[in-house]
Amino acid sequence: MIGPPPAGGDQLDLLAQPAARHIFIATSSGATWLDVSGNGGRTWGETLRLFDGGLGWSDFGFTTPGQGVAIEGAPVQGSRMFMTWDAGRTWHKIRF
Repeated sequence: MIGPPPAGGDQLDLLAQPAARHIFIATSSGATWLDVSGNGGRTWGETLRLFDGGLGWSDFGFTTPGQGVAIEGAPVQGSRMFMTWDAGRTWHKIRF
């Protein structure tokens, strides 16, 4: 049974499922969110929130079950890159 969707963001940007029953939803509205479910969508938790006015995500996904990349914004607006190496528990802003 699928539970209620996450409360943050009313613009669904991207989805990712790096492992069975481990789902991420990338949304935006007045901010930009990454929400996660570890039980196939029955319950949700917020793993990253950016108070950026709702720039949204231009790219989001996982290269392995533990490593993921999220690109906030767009080149015209300015972009920031975030990475995780622990299956989305923590996200780190990448400077380059």
